[in-house]
Amino acid sequence: LMWWVVVEWGAVLGVLVFVVTRVLKQDKWLGSIIQLGEVQERQRVHAEIQQERRQSCVAGKKTKASVSTSAAAAAAIQATSAVALATSVKATRAVMRTTSSGIWRLTPVSERMSFTLGILNIAITAYLLGAWPLKGFPLWYSFKAVVLITMRWIEFQTKGTHYLLFDFCYFANGLLLCYVWILPDRADLFQIVFLTANGPLAWAILAFNQALVLHKWPQITSVFIHVSPACLSLGLRWYASPASGFVVCSPSSWPACDEVTGWGMLSLAVFGFYLWWMLGYYLFIFIFMQDYLKTRSYTTLYDRVAGNQMKTLFSSRFVADLPDLVKKAVYMAVHLVFAVFTMSIATILWHSWELHVIFILTMVSMSAYNASSFYKAQFRDDAITLAQAKRKHASPSPSPSPSPSPSPSPSPSPSPS
Repeated sequence: LMWWVVVEWGAVLGVLVFVVTRVLKQDKWLGSIIQLGEVQERQRVHAEIQQERRQSCVAGKKTKASVSTSAAAAAAIQATSAVALATSVKATRAVMRTTSSGIWRLTPVSERMSFTLGILNIAITAYLLGAWPLKGFPLWYSFKAVVLITMRWIEFQTKGTHYLLFDFCYFANGLLLCYVWILPDRADLFQIVFLTANGPLAWAILAFNQALVLHKWPQITSVFIHVSPACLSLGLRWYASPASGFVVCSPSSWPACDEVTGWGMLSLAVFGFYLWWMLGYYLFIFIFMQDYLKTRSYTTLYDRVAGNQMKTLFSSRFVADLPDLVKKAVYMAVHLVFAVFTMSIATILWHSWELHVIFILTMVSMSAYNASSFYKAQFRDDAITLAQAKRKHASPSPSPSPSPSPSPSPSPSPSPS
C-alpha cells in the first residue's frame, strides 16, 4: 500500500498549504472550490470588515476634501475650541451616565443569555469530554443537537429557508445520533461517522469562516454542528473499549484497530452513505420538489452557493450555458470532490491520537480566531457610538454672541511659508 502512503502524505501537505493560505488571507484562489456545505448562516467576517474599512477610507477622503483649509476656517475652529474645552468635563460625565447605560440597553437580553450559556457550554463540554467521554459527553451532545437543531428549524421555517436543513451536515449529525442510541454495536457505521465528522463537517470551519460568536446563538449552532461530532468521535475512537457497548472496530484489535485501512474506510463512507445522500438530495430537491420550492420562493443550498460563494464558477462560459439540471449536477460533483478530499485526510487521524487532538484543537482555535474579528468590529462600533454621544453632549447650545470689546483690528496674518 505504498501508493496509499503517498496519498496520505500528499493530503498532509495539502492541509499545511490550506492552513497557511487561510491564515495569510490568501485563500481567494480556493474560494470557488471550497464554498460548499452549510452556508445559510455563514458570516464573512473578514470580507465585511475589509469592505467597511474601504468605505470608511473613501468617506474619510471625501470629508477631508470638503473641509476648507483657509485661514478663516482655522480661526473659526480655534474660536469654538475654547467653548468645547469649557464644557468637556460636563459632557464627559453626561456621556458616562447616558451612553454606558444606553449601550447596555441596546444589547438584547437574548444576546446576554446566549453569551452566558455559550461560556458555560465551553466549560461543560471540555469537562465532560475529558471526564466522561463515553457516558456524559454523548448525552450532552444529544441534548444540544435536539435543542439547537429544533430551534434552527423553527427559525428557518419562518424565513422560508427550512429546506436548507436537508444539507449533508444535518444528515451526518443524524447518523451520529443513530449510532449512539440505536446501533452502537455497528463498527462500520462508526467508521462512516468518523470520516464525516472529521472530514466535511470539521473542515467547514475553515471553508466558511464560521465564528464562535458567543452572544449569537445561530453562530453557536453552526459551530456545534461542525465541531461537536469530531469531539464525540475523539472520545469514542480512543476510549470506547469493547465492554463499553460502543464498537468502533474488531474487539480483538482494539485500541489500535490495525485491520481498518484508509481505503476501506473511505470506500465505506463514500459508497455506503455519501453517494446515497447525494442521489436522494438531487432527486428530492432538484427534481421532485423543484416546482414546489420555486412557487413558494423557498431557498435551497444551491441557490445560496450558485448566487454567492460559487458565482464565479456558475457564471463562467463553461457552466453558464448549461441546462439548469446539469448546473445542479456540477454543483453536486464539486460537493463530492470536497467531501472525498476532506475524508481522505480524516483517514490519517484514525491511527494517531495526537494528530486527532491537534486537528480538533486547530478547528476550535480557528473558530475563535474568526470570532475575534467580529468582536473587534463590535468594539469599534461601540467606540463610535460613544464618540457620537460625546460630540452630541459637547456641542454648545446656540446663544447670542457677546459684544466684542474694543480692540485694534488685527493685521492680516501672513500666509504660511
